[in-house]
Amino acid sequence: MTRKLKPTRRALRAPGAALVAAAVMCITPHPALRAQGAPPAQASTRAPTHPVILAPAIGSDAEDRARLDQLLGRDSTDGYVIRSLSSRLRLPASDRSLTARVLAPELGIIDNSTLPFSQNDGALWAARGLSWYAAGGVALAYGRFRLVLAPELVSTKNEKFQDVDTRQFYRPIIDPTRYSLDASPWLQHPFPADQPFRRGEGSITMLDPGQSSLWYEGRHVAAGVSTENQWWGPGIQNALIFTNNAGGFPHAFLRTARPLRTGIGSFEARWLVGALTESHFFDFDPTNDTRSLSAAAVTYRPVWSPDLTVSVSRAVFAAASGPGKALLRWTDVLQPTTRPNSRPWSDTTFTGGRDQLTAISARWVFPRAGTEVYGELGRAEWPASLRDLLVDPTHTMGYLMGAQIARPWERIDAVWRFQGEFTFLERSNSYRYRPTQSWYTSRAAPQGYTQRGQMLGASIGPGSSQQWLAVDLVSPTWRGGVFAGRWRLNADHNAIIPFPPGTGWCEFDVNLYPGVRAGYRDRRYGVVNAEVMFANRLNYLYQNNSGCPRGGNMIDVRNTTFRLSVTPVWFR
Repeated sequence: MTRKLKPTRRALRAPGAALVAAAVMCITPHPALRAQGAPPAQASTRAPTHPVILAPAIGSDAEDRARLDQLLGRDSTDGYVIRSLSSRLRLPASDRSLTARVLAPELGIIDNSTLPFSQNDGALWAARGLSWYAAGGVALAYGRFRLVLAPELVSTKNEKFQDVDTRQFYRPIIDPTRYSLDASPWLQHPFPADQPFRRGEGSITMLDPGQSSLWYEGRHVAAGVSTENQWWGPGIQNALIFTNNAGGFPHAFLRTARPLRTGIGSFEARWLVGALTESHFFDFDPTNDTRSLSAAAVTYRPVWSPDLTVSVSRAVFAAASGPGKALLRWTDVLQPTTRPNSRPWSDTTFTGGRDQLTAISARWVFPRAGTEVYGELGRAEWPASLRDLLVDPTHTMGYLMGAQIARPWERIDAVWRFQGEFTFLERSNSYRYRPTQSWYTSRAAPQGYTQRGQMLGASIGPGSSQQWLAVDLVSPTWRGGVFAGRWRLNADHNAIIPFPPGTGWCEFDVNLYPGVRAGYRDRRYGVVNAEVMFANRLNYLYQNNSGCPRGGNMIDVRNTTFRLSVTPVWFR
């Protein structure tokens, strides 16, 4: 246990400098690796031989160690930038017999002392108080058919937390004819999105289909239906199109069953169509509770550098009359969309039609140096013309960049690992002279790019930015490390929503969260991972009743988050 850190304003700029230093280090191979060379790549998708397996789910310990093996040249980078559980899980083929594997269960708890804090927790939204989840299941193979049943049971105590005291501070007024009182007061017009401030009163328990899938795996193409999470992008903490920040959504998919090898390199592709659901805490209109989502992604690894992966991905979403019709909109991702958000902020109408997000990414691993660098660049609005693209290329742009470095410590059979990532989704400077939107919000679909009130993309949400650093020491059986993050929330809104005289949102709402984490795994006992985070929320919800310039009556709130996950059995 470490002492609670007290961050200073000068320290807010430190993560950016450290990330640049980490990127520069990637050009210098570690002496030990340079002397002995990188070990040959080994396939990470060998069929399991034991009836109980540790599933490589998104965000799991197994997936994290697989990425570390890629840095050290022990594993292939195939299928990692665009992935899901079903695409990473390899089951033995059988002609006539049924093969079954039990997915080792995972039990976890998250406890927030003062405020909700939940990032990349899937179907679970970790509110204030104790939250818990239980996941597990079975994987079956018969011929070329595959079935994974992996439901998730999630629950949160959902205790009351410190809201804005309207007797002293200003809170935007929620439109009672359109939005629930639990809806976010900041994600309204002109940037609406279904991201509730709180999810009703009392505890919430839900059984979710989780990472379940049914598909046919041919020689080159796989096709099926699923509710599993997707991760599209090279990021560790965030990705622009798909992450496991929200629960999975029902969808049908087509994808390459394995990389397609050609004379110029290998290709992988994925195409899906699904139905998104509104939360119970957004509006009172039952006719707009469903949206369609059509998305596609392609990755390419050149033959001259197989450790480089570049990708292009796009997602198109729109209002739909029901899940059945939403699942028929395969071709939406191939069609152009208008610019529904290019409207003055004073215009309160919704346009209907389709909206889109597009991203390109690159991840380059240097096994001989134990290093990787990566980045992702996206736009929330297509340019109106080639001239528009050349004159204003950063309009509605979002991006992330990061680096990871591994250095062996042979004396104790462990590896030092350094990670850094920067994500920026705040509005571009073009808002000064033309209408723009906030990432994941939409005038076409007021719920935005969400599933049951949680963002499908980057966990930081609309109009936000994040810097994150971590240092770990990882051995085959244990791990330990420290991390620190800075998250600026809803920066797009504090200068748009009007405030009455005598009050002011003169500074940003910033969350600083240092923490420690550790883990242990053993065949006899299983896998255990724990994390403690000490957060300091500065200028909480922009509250300042002293007016502008900055006064001295702002609110800072501290929150401690404890995470524990246990997998009671583990086998190779």
